[in-house]
Amino acid sequence: MRPEGSFIAPIDVTYQDEYPFEDIIERIKYFEQFPGANNVECVAGDILYLNLGYQVFELAL
Repeated sequence: MRPEGSFIAPIDVTYQDEYPFEDIIERIKYFEQFPGANNVECVAGDILYLNLGYQVFELAL
């Protein structure tokens, strides 16, 4: 737990090269097929899901 008033602690930093970006790029391409949809929210939701799912998977190992 962070002390009150502190900023991001080193433990909170996860390097981006550990994330599965290929999957995110594929999802962006998928959502681009639907020009009337709110693609920004769809892609943002997928990124959160992929990142959180990836971290949970890593913890399970």
